[in-house]
Amino acid sequence: MCTSSQSIRPVEEIAAAARRITSTNLRERIESEGYPSELALLAGTFSPFAMR
Repeated sequence: MCTSSQSIRPVEEIAAAARRITSTNLRERIESEGYPSELALLAGTFSPFAMR
């Protein structure tokens, strides 16, 4: 059984990585491997923004 803290952890990881993407840190990438498909899709949307 998955606890609420375990289920929120991937969201917290994605959010933390997204916050590290700044105008001076565009090399940050959010890995989407290992996440459920919905979270992998969300994580994958941030990397192209950093490439701009």
